[in-house]
Amino acid sequence: MDKRYMYDDPFYDEEPFYRVGMSADEFRREKNYLNENIESFVKGDYVPLWKQK
Repeated sequence: MDKRYMYDDPFYDEEPFYRVGMSADEFRREKNYLNENIESFVKGDYVPLWKQK
């Protein structure tokens, strides 16, 4: 994956899963996971993958 992907969006660092130092692949996985679990985000139960480890 191209590293510039996550920087294409000027608000990438406002994503609820973003953390400093994450790779572009991690960003993509987290974004997909958020999209698959949007209901838990709306309810306030969302936990990013990196916090589940």
